[in-house]
Amino acid sequence: MSGSGSGSSNSTPVTGRVNSRSINVLKSINFCSSSTLLDAIHYLPCMEQFILPKSDLISRSFFPRLPVFYLLKTMNQKNFSDSIDQFGGYSSGSTSSNSGSTSSASGGSGNSSSSSGSGASGVGGIVNLSRLESINSAATLVSLLTPGLHTNIDPSLMVVHHLSALPCLDDLTVWPSIDEANLLAIAHCSKLRNLNLSDSIHLTDNILTQILKPYGLPGFSRHTLQLEILNLSRCNGITDQGLTNLSKAATAKSLCTLIVDECKEISDKSISRIAKQCVKLTTFSAAGSFVNSVHLTNTSLAKLAKHRKKLISINFNRCYQISDSAIIDLANNVKTLRALHLGYCSQLSDRAVTFIANSCTSLEDLDLSNLPISDETLFMIVHRHKNLLRLTLNSCFQITASGLTRMLPGCEKVVQLSLKEVNMNDRTFEFIRDVPSVLPRLQLLNVTQSLEFAGRYSSKSIQLLRSARPNLTIITTEA
Repeated sequence: MSGSGSGSSNSTPVTGRVNSRSINVLKSINFCSSSTLLDAIHYLPCMEQFILPKSDLISRSFFPRLPVFYLLKTMNQKNFSDSIDQFGGYSSGSTSSNSGSTSSASGGSGNSSSSSGSGASGVGGIVNLSRLESINSAATLVSLLTPGLHTNIDPSLMVVHHLSALPCLDDLTVWPSIDEANLLAIAHCSKLRNLNLSDSIHLTDNILTQILKPYGLPGFSRHTLQLEILNLSRCNGITDQGLTNLSKAATAKSLCTLIVDECKEISDKSISRIAKQCVKLTTFSAAGSFVNSVHLTNTSLAKLAKHRKKLISINFNRCYQISDSAIIDLANNVKTLRALHLGYCSQLSDRAVTFIANSCTSLEDLDLSNLPISDETLFMIVHRHKNLLRLTLNSCFQITASGLTRMLPGCEKVVQLSLKEVNMNDRTFEFIRDVPSVLPRLQLLNVTQSLEFAGRYSSKSIQLLRSARPNLTIITTEA
């Protein structure tokens, strides 16, 4: 479509101005042109996903017509809240339009009902977004929750009202600076399954507890959230108490994925409770960083290995207190792992990696960055893990160029290979370039080198490889 991105498969491609007969069954579109958007606005009764362009024109002309999208499930625009503010905020709208909205949508008509609100002074009743399932833009969330500039209603009540009008919402990403009132209102999204609170600066143990409403604590109700995915990365207000309360909530029985990357205030105490109580947990990530280290030890990994034998993915990157014994215990008890990240765990030795090579044979994603891996162990890994798709060996200084050349033919399914700060030379690139059976499915190769490693291979080798494999993305410098 001219001026647009991608649409669903059941739409007919058109050029020039929009033809209503061609797009009245369109379900998904990414608009880049404001004029095209305004042409199409009344001919999209089946829209489920809508990505808005960034334009002042949108704030003036689009929002009064928003209620025509009765089937909308996904909305995304980075500057959505700014546009609404420029337009003048929300109008409370009429909740009675909901029934009319639904009937209009089911009829499949290209025109909206009389509740389209083209003459309204605001966005219209947010009740018309009652089918919305995913808010994947932080600013969009703020826009939907922030009261209008001309309202005298208490902000906290407005927040509750708007979230209550989104009964189908199951995927929510929260803006880091969202305030306490908005955070607390999340508890009203009874069908929420995926909640991303990463980087939230106002999230505390108390607020998380009130959102989840654990058993035995005031405020528990039959509408308690039953999340499947929870991301608390870099939430500095979350401590052991918050995760302990999580282990007592209804969410503990449904939670499949928990991400607590760079949460500096958690310890083995709370993770041990999580391992025991979160019976469906299959993915756990507690990675640290150069700035924020996570203070977890062998105890956490041992509890996960003991209680959660069906784990699929574990990320303990930069958990500096993890040692060989914990990895050996994990390899002996959990045979279902498909993703394992142990990069920069400085206490691990080649012995632990050998156990991984021998036991975790279903791995598809493996990060062993900065571990003391020998050429022999590397060879063993790739030849016993035939399903590897992503392999990260950054800063593995003991691997030699000849070891790499011996290893590469075993990477038959690898699509992403990261070899930053690894010993390699021009012959390595020639081998990849000239032997078709080497890395046949590779899509991304990262060979970024520091000044210490500069000069070990020439830029010409990279150019020749790019010419030989035009579909291969090669990263040579940090972004």
